[in-house]
Amino acid sequence: MKKTIIVLALLVVLVLVLFNYTPVGSWVNSVLESGVARWGYIGLFILVFILEFVPQPLISSLLPVSAGLFLKLNFTYVLLISVVAAVLSNYFSYFFGRVYGEPIARYFVSEKNYLKTKQWFEKYGIKAFFVLALLPLPYFPIMAGIFNIKPRELTIYAIIPRIFHFVIFTYLISLVV
Repeated sequence: MKKTIIVLALLVVLVLVLFNYTPVGSWVNSVLESGVARWGYIGLFILVFILEFVPQPLISSLLPVSAGLFLKLNFTYVLLISVVAAVLSNYFSYFFGRVYGEPIARYFVSEKNYLKTKQWFEKYGIKAFFVLALLPLPYFPIMAGIFNIKPRELTIYAIIPRIFHFVIFTYLISLVV
């Protein structure tokens, strides 16, 4: 019963966010921008770390990078700090997934859906991580831990592409800002 209430509450929040994405997006952008403006490079590090760690489908970790560049922070420092924060966060998320991820996933997802996800991941997983790590969308390194990808594979197929992701998109954002 408690699981059903939690899942329904999460669905309601997700629907509200999707229908009100513009106001929510503005609020998120203002929070991120004020965090980077107030805390500078430390705020950038913390925000990128959190957005890379927390499995969420809506907010890209490139938003604090954009805020940093918009606020005229040094391009090289923004790039280096965001890459370091993302790499540390991805490894932290991976090890968190190895230790705690499966019980958490099984709590929120039915056994049938968990097994379907595991089968899909076994079929496409490492290739999917490579592609998702390059895209400007949030991705879920915690899944690599849940499905026991080897740390070496994580580094090759997720961490290195994620570094390229930050280099490419930070440069592209700097051209616009």
